[in-house]
Amino acid sequence: MLDSATITVCAPFTRRHIFDHLDILATHDEAIVFGTGKNVLQALDRLPPDCYHMGVNGAVDLPVHLDSRVILDTNAPRTSWFNHRRDDMLEIHHAALMCPWSDYQFTAHLDTPYMQWKSLYGDATVSGCAVSLLYWAYKYYGKPRRVYLAGLDMGGGKYFNGYSTMTPGTWSQLPNLNGLINECLYGGLDVKTLSDTLLDVEHA
Repeated sequence: MLDSATITVCAPFTRRHIFDHLDILATHDEAIVFGTGKNVLQALDRLPPDCYHMGVNGAVDLPVHLDSRVILDTNAPRTSWFNHRRDDMLEIHHAALMCPWSDYQFTAHLDTPYMQWKSLYGDATVSGCAVSLLYWAYKYYGKPRRVYLAGLDMGGGKYFNGYSTMTPGTWSQLPNLNGLINECLYGGLDVKTLSDTLLDVEHA
C-alpha cells in the first residue's frame, strides 16, 4: 500500500512520465485490465480478441500476454512477483519505487480528485491507476473506447495463485474504485467486467 509520506514527497523521476507517452496505451479499440483476484480465472477462456492487455502487480504470472504492467505499491520490491519481468512487457511504476528498469513512471496522491491530469488517485487500488491511465489515453487519443476488467474481485480473500490476501472481507477501496469507474463512464469510456466482482460494473 501507499503511505501518505511516500505519496506527499515523491522521488524524482528517473524515467519518462507516462502521461507524456499515453499514445503507447492507445493502440487498440479495447483493453483489458488484469487484476490478481481469484476470479480472474473465470475470464481467461473468454477474453475478447485484439485487446490491449494491461496487468497489475502479480498479474505478470498469469498465462496471458501482457503489453504492460502497472505497479503502485511502494512495498512491491518485497513481493515474490516484483522481479518477474517479460521482455515484451512495458513496466509502468510509481516514481517512488525508483526502479532502475521502469520504462515509464507516474505519481499518485491520496488527496487528488479521481481524475486529475498527471496525478493519479492513490486510494482506489493499483487497478484504479491502470483504468485511469487508459481513460486518459482515450480522452487524448480516442482509444481504447472500452476497458474490460478481469480479476478485480475487491473482496473474497484469495488471489488467483491460491495465496490469501491481507483483507479477507470487502476491500476498503471499493467505494473509491466505484467512484473512479463512474467518472470514466461519465467521460465516455465504456467499462465492463469479465469476472465476478463486488464492483458496480456491468458484466460483458
